[in-house]
Amino acid sequence: MGLCRFYVKLMEVLTGNVYGLQYLSKSKKLVENLVGLFNIEKEESRARKPVLGILQRLSFSKQPREQMVQLGIIPMIFGVFREEGEHISDFTLQFLIAMMMNLSLKRESKRDFE
Repeated sequence: MGLCRFYVKLMEVLTGNVYGLQYLSKSKKLVENLVGLFNIEKEESRARKPVLGILQRLSFSKQPREQMVQLGIIPMIFGVFREEGEHISDFTLQFLIAMMMNLSLKRESKRDFE
């Protein structure tokens, strides 16, 4: 698990830079793996926070945003709100709301918000 955390941390640093974000936005497998990690981490954890930050930054870009919607991340986000309710951290709440705003820019995501 240590290598996975290191890899996620590296991606977190790369997405903090416009060039790194552009580079990582090209990888379809990356988004698929990150959405999978987000779905596996069912509670507030040290592993979920950086994954959430990376996904939120990637949601600015069209291709990753479309892929996230196709992978069903919107229902996953609503699941986090339902399961964690008032115990959700400020960090998680802010990043999930920001990601949802970005994802709502895609017309196909409308049905997931209804």
